[in-house]
Amino acid sequence: MDDQWLHALGLAGGLLLLPALCTALLGWAGFPRPGRALVGGMIAGFLLGPGVFGRAFPTEYEANVVGGVPQRLARDKTVSRHHADFLVAQKSGWNLDQLANLQNRQSEELKEFEQACDVAQSHHQRPRRAFALALASLTLLIAGAFSIPRSAHRQSIIAPISIGLWSAALPGALTYAAASVWWKLSPIESAWAAAAIAIGPWALNAIDREAADDAELGGAFLIQTAGRIASVLAVALALVAAWFATNGHQMWPALCLLSLPLGWLPFVSWPIRAGLTALRSAQTDSWFVSLVFSSLAACTAITIDPLADFSLWPILLLLLLSGDGRWLGAFFGAMSLGSRQALRTMRLVLGAMAAGPTQLAVLAIGASTSMIEPRLSLALLLGAVLMELTTPVHHAFAQRLAKAEEEAAE
Repeated sequence: MDDQWLHALGLAGGLLLLPALCTALLGWAGFPRPGRALVGGMIAGFLLGPGVFGRAFPTEYEANVVGGVPQRLARDKTVSRHHADFLVAQKSGWNLDQLANLQNRQSEELKEFEQACDVAQSHHQRPRRAFALALASLTLLIAGAFSIPRSAHRQSIIAPISIGLWSAALPGALTYAAASVWWKLSPIESAWAAAAIAIGPWALNAIDREAADDAELGGAFLIQTAGRIASVLAVALALVAAWFATNGHQMWPALCLLSLPLGWLPFVSWPIRAGLTALRSAQTDSWFVSLVFSSLAACTAITIDPLADFSLWPILLLLLLSGDGRWLGAFFGAMSLGSRQALRTMRLVLGAMAAGPTQLAVLAIGASTSMIEPRLSLALLLGAVLMELTTPVHHAFAQRLAKAEEEAAE
């Protein structure tokens, strides 16, 4: 077995075992179950990333995580030689044209070394990227297979279209505007961040399903159908961004996003449901899903230095748009059709915020393909974690809205 395979197996083991250990320790410490897997995975990724492992053991971190050490050393040696040659040329009395020609030759030579360094690092990091893409694809497949609860009530297609469009367009447009105008990011990165914010919910939990069905007959079915429409818009936006980023070449990592609509197909969703049902019978389904989520969060966080990449305003804005932005967009989409009461509609669209895992999956694909820089990755990761942590708040909020609705009716 060569070094590449040993490195791949060791990295995959670390990205599975350490997140599981951190998640288990959080459970032992009494950390609430919603969001535990994502928080545990995020902590594990930070420990393995440049913020902790990279600072404590920089040589080992570069050799095991970054890669391309010989190529980087050759590049640094070339830079030092170029600097020495330029000083010698200056002392020898070369004129400006000669010095300019020397700098051009040195620049061309340095580009070759930098390209070799980038290629070596990309080759070294390929197993980690493949592992992250596999986990993201699995998450989106499960999201597609379990996205819509059964309901005997069917509403007009106009309602889910309106809610889905608004829940994706409002936070997505604000994210794109902030990223491109305020943070001066490229249109491609801004579009991918907008797609991560616009993606629909993973699956309605019992709290959100109950709140939606209590607010409106067939409400859970309505919200999840709207979530699929939002997801179609988000996936299309991300694929367009990937197309322009790669000029139509090397698009296969971005095609992992198609795992979500693929999971909607009956012949795909049925075996996934059967497999998870078997795991549920063995009482290991929650353990399996937790392992997938925690490992995916670790694969994303390992590229982030939480100290160097911390930026207050992007974090605050994306935290707000990840949850409240989706909810507000869904609320506007439902209310724009008329004939709905505001308090009932607020309860109805709470499930639009259940998008932590799907946002994390889109983020992981973008981070693995360098579509999103670490500063923005940190903000989107924290947004996904916050949505999972605030799941119990939905129940209390739904109860308050129901009580306020009863009081208003009296």
